[in-house]
Amino acid sequence: GLASFGAAIGLGVYGVGQINQKVDRLKVSDTVTLADLKGVTAVTVEDNSSIDVKYVATSDAPYATINHLRGQNTVKVIVTKTGDAAKVTINDEGTCEYSAYECNGRSSVTIYGPDLKQLTLTHGGLDYQATKTTELTVNVGKDAQLTLHDSITSLIASVDDSASLLATDAAIQRIVLTMAASAGAHFGTVNDLALTAPTACATG
Repeated sequence: GLASFGAAIGLGVYGVGQINQKVDRLKVSDTVTLADLKGVTAVTVEDNSSIDVKYVATSDAPYATINHLRGQNTVKVIVTKTGDAAKVTINDEGTCEYSAYECNGRSSVTIYGPDLKQLTLTHGGLDYQATKTTELTVNVGKDAQLTLHDSITSLIASVDDSASLLATDAAIQRIVLTMAASAGAHFGTVNDLALTAPTACATG
């Protein structure tokens, strides 16, 4: 009756807890050098992965940290440099014997590279963090989502169809924004906004 039903629930919760503990013990972090990012001012990111991707501006030598489960699927970061510009491609690699939630939820990649003047996201999602940026131009491709943090003096942004630009945690003095009708843009503190969007509205 109720007792056996309760016991079954208890055993189920216990089993899930045991699996989560086992999976947590498999977490590892790999470090990969990204020498080709040194000295670049413009980066195009193509995120084809299933995990969270972050770019953190730093004055240190460029590298990436990849968090994943030991023996399970991970990601590969590929950098192609041309002059002072680079393309960064992030691809899934391998398979996972656990659920996608368990693998992807415990996996992430953080790229540490120079402060950028131009950032283009062609696919997927990206968090960009810089302590203080004077001028930044961003382009967000169709269906992509770019999140900005910290302080930006001047931002020029273009947001394509079904794409999103999120900057609710950023303090931005001036924004020149061009966005498609089906695009979304969300800002926190903004002193001056110039918007070109025939049938869309920016939300704050």
